[in-house]
Formats: sequence, structure tokens, C-alpha cells
Amino acid sequence: MLFLMIPLLMAYWFAPALVMMHDMAPMAAMKASFRGCMRNLVPFIVYGFVMVVLAFIAMIPIGLGMLVWIPVAVASNYVGYRRIFTEDSMPAEPAMARAA
Repeated sequence: MLFLMIPLLMAYWFAPALVMMHDMAPMAAMKASFRGCMRNLVPFIVYGFVMVVLAFIAMIPIGLGMLVWIPVAVASNYVGYRRIFTEDSMPAEPAMARAA
């Protein structure tokens, strides 16, 4: 049953960011999110496994680890969105080089 939820999770994963930042319709955003996850299937699976393990570890100290895990999960989701759906996710040169 859990394996049937994976395609739905893939469709929902980046959909909110695509709706908000790219002004896409919800169904189009879900399709784009699913395609983005399919193009990066191995990293998606590895990321999911690592985050589940980290969430389990974060729950050990009476759930206080979630105060760290939740912001890390949100930030890593945003970084994944930027890497998959935007071209300018990484600048061509470091910021320090531009300042000099």
C-alpha cells in the first residue's frame, strides 16, 4: 500500500512551490512535480530514505529534534525545487569573486 502512495507524494512534492512561484494551475503543477521527481528518481528515493531516518532520530529526544529537522526539511525541499525547476539555481561565479 505504501508503494502506491509514492506517485502521489511525487506529484505533491514540488506542487505548492510551482503554484506560488511559477503561477501554475494546481493540476499542471502536480504533473510538473511528478515529472521533475521522475527525472531525479534515484536522488528522490535516497532523499526520502535519509529524511525518514533523520526524522526517526529527531523523535528520540522527546521530539525536540524536530525543532531542527523541520527547518532542514523545508530548506532542503526548496533547494531541490530550485535545482530542478530553475536555471539560475547556482550563480556562475561565487559572490566573493564578484565583490573583488
